[in-house]
Amino acid sequence: MHLLLIDSSPLLLEGLAGVLQKEYPGCRLSTVSDVDGLTRESSNHFIPTLSIVDMEFKALHYTEVIRQLRSHFEHPRILLASQDPSWDNVLRALELETLGVVDKCGTSAHYTAALNIALQGTIHIPNGMKGTQLRHASRRLEQVGGNLTRRQQDVLELLALGKSNKQICRILGMAEGTVKNHINAMFRQLGVRNRTEAALLLARPASAESTANAMHM
Repeated sequence: MHLLLIDSSPLLLEGLAGVLQKEYPGCRLSTVSDVDGLTRESSNHFIPTLSIVDMEFKALHYTEVIRQLRSHFEHPRILLASQDPSWDNVLRALELETLGVVDKCGTSAHYTAALNIALQGTIHIPNGMKGTQLRHASRRLEQVGGNLTRRQQDVLELLALGKSNKQICRILGMAEGTVKNHINAMFRQLGVRNRTEAALLLARPASAESTANAMHM
């Protein structure tokens, strides 16, 4: 496993490296705190399993960091880190098709838990945001998911919380094949192609969706 840490603070990077070396013995860790370091890592033949990108990165806007990672690596897994894991930043993370946001001011246990979720390819939502997202999802389901069955709505709410198929199976007591069938049916009805688009649809206020639809008419 190869973790790439991109943050403006060398001190924070040093501390994170120590924590992650204990959590993932034998893991290759690369740290970047400036543009030269990003260029060097982008040309490295070691493909990162997961890149953690600071949303407050001073050397370069984080969206440009993401663009560079995607231009050098095929389908890189990217988790954003922020001192302000607000709802707006969570939405930005989803819109950029990353694996969510981890709170830089949280505990080491919360940080590694977020990494473990992202390493599975599942979207991570900061703990304080999950209740907000679930309330958003419930309201939006009434607006966009009226044709879904009650069971499909249960699955979709769990998807909005970043749960994996296996986690949904355990929570709802369903077979994995059944969960996949529900997800495929929901995506068709909602007109989305993947989990990220479904999460964005649920999170976006109705007024924003109406504006977006009007722009495409």
